[in-house]
Amino acid sequence: MNKKVILKGRVVSVKRPPKGIHKWFSETKVFGLLVFLIPFFIYSVTINYGFILDDIGVLEQNRFVKDGFSGIPNILTNSYRAGVNIFGDNIYRPVSQIMFAIEWEFFPANPKLHHFANVLFYALSCFLVWWFLKLIFVKINDVVILLIALLFAVHPIHTEVVAYIKSRDEIMSLFFLLISFILLYRWYTKSGIHYLVFAAFSYFLALMSKEGVITMLAIFPLMAWFFSETKPGRIFLGSSVMLIPAIIYILIRYIVLSGTPQIWSISAVDNFLMLSPDWQTRIATTVMILGKYLQQLLIPHLLNNDYSYAQIPFVNLSSISFIFSGLVIIIILITIILRVRKKEPWLFGLIFLIISISIYSNIFIIIGTAYGERLMFIPSLGFCIVFILLLNLIIDKFGQKTLQIDNNVWVSYRKLILISGIIILIFSIKTYQRNLDWKNNETLITRDVAQNPKSARLQLHLGNLYRDKARYTVEQKARLELTKKSLIAYQTALNIFPMYDDAQEQAGLAWYFLGNLDMGITCFKTVLKRNPERQDSWNNLGNIYVNKGDLKSALEAFQKATTIHPWFAEAWRNTGSVLGQMGKYEEAISCFMKTIELEPDNYLACQFLGLTYQNLGKQNESVFWFERARSLNKINN
Repeated sequence: MNKKVILKGRVVSVKRPPKGIHKWFSETKVFGLLVFLIPFFIYSVTINYGFILDDIGVLEQNRFVKDGFSGIPNILTNSYRAGVNIFGDNIYRPVSQIMFAIEWEFFPANPKLHHFANVLFYALSCFLVWWFLKLIFVKINDVVILLIALLFAVHPIHTEVVAYIKSRDEIMSLFFLLISFILLYRWYTKSGIHYLVFAAFSYFLALMSKEGVITMLAIFPLMAWFFSETKPGRIFLGSSVMLIPAIIYILIRYIVLSGTPQIWSISAVDNFLMLSPDWQTRIATTVMILGKYLQQLLIPHLLNNDYSYAQIPFVNLSSISFIFSGLVIIIILITIILRVRKKEPWLFGLIFLIISISIYSNIFIIIGTAYGERLMFIPSLGFCIVFILLLNLIIDKFGQKTLQIDNNVWVSYRKLILISGIIILIFSIKTYQRNLDWKNNETLITRDVAQNPKSARLQLHLGNLYRDKARYTVEQKARLELTKKSLIAYQTALNIFPMYDDAQEQAGLAWYFLGNLDMGITCFKTVLKRNPERQDSWNNLGNIYVNKGDLKSALEAFQKATTIHPWFAEAWRNTGSVLGQMGKYEEAISCFMKTIELEPDNYLACQFLGLTYQNLGKQNESVFWFERARSLNKINN
């Protein structure tokens, strides 16, 4: 039976939904199941992948993670990189590391489990996206909501997040954020104090996953204002409660990070904006980068895992890329201001995009990177909302439909389904292909460096790739060739950025492995002249002096490293080794004990203790440490 309604001065016919096929499609969870299964299938290829890039430090070599359950207290009370003896960084994201520790407890050194968890929680997050949109978009057809969720689920810009175990923090921040959105909306529309309490708790977990969701404090009240009839007082109350977990997180973060020495600083390679010659250049470049983000969300082509110096060029205020990006941003802001009172769903998506991207813009504060695809993970949700809803408005001129809510919905939205479906299919293929690049370090680095040859860090990664292959190459000639290739890559990185200390250090090691000790010393001294606080350079310089037989210089270098970085276990072990060679056994024992205090599973330190006690004629102590070394070596291998 039809019902007559008036829409903008026109009388249109609205058909009541029958109990047929349309009701089955729209009212069951089949759409939500699709939104879960499709991304799970696309990313399932990554489950068989291994550790890659920073996964080594975050998991495989992280002693807190490897301690399993017993490492969780250390994860909660230390900075992000403390588990690999890198103290003083300004990152506190314990949730993902706690998950890694739990996974390691049951399946140690098993990257498949970590990859599976990434894929699973990503697919669950996509399902939550659909659920959240279905809750707030009560006046939008289920098919349109499905298309938004699917576009998000298959967007190629997410590949770095899902295929890279380390990026679990991004996935979990969105996962808990969506739960908090759903629960908070329930509280706004249905009361029930438990909804608000659990929404606040879930938001706290989102912050503990990654701090970038702090911007969502602005979205919480907007969500209620856009999509509910909630009174202003209740909106204010809900927003105030959601502020509590943010304050608690900031306090915890401050307490934890203030307890470690502040030796971390932003690298110019990571964020090349640090090298801006003046503020005009910096502003112009940041605006251009924002435009690049929007471009990549629209056309996710030529994806890359690294955009460090000098892949993205500086631009000035007269640059076409700055002017165009600036105009796009101005148009977006003006559109929001002029139309915000209309409470249009697509406008909410646009506001979500702008607010969530703001923290990564480098306009207000300089963050740890100038550009990263992973940073668009949450903002891309706003983009997908805007894209599908605006496309629907464009297809259906002026946004006026006959409001046919019947089993002809597929006909009513056939153009939107066709165009969106083609885009979703293309994105799905692109995402699957990009997943193949993330198979291992070699496939990823060789592909990305060929595409972005001007990236200093990619050249460093390429050098490290050849270096690591050389380590496991038995044939001497092949090993030397690989080492030479690594040196060429390091020198290329230095040509791009002559002040790149990491590349200079690795070049020094390459010269050392090639037998040119003097060139190795020159490289490390070059680094230390610029930055005398580089503990790794002091440690490596000490190793070269040991090979030259200059134990006095070696001891000075190792002791300098431990003075700068008292948690540097390898430098303590090397100090003890040199002291032992110099016959200073008691001092050597003290150094080896310090090493074991920092790294209880350091079997080499135990072995050296056994040798030292043997030299002192203390047989019982010697046997004890030799046995412990053997047992630890067996466990590690």
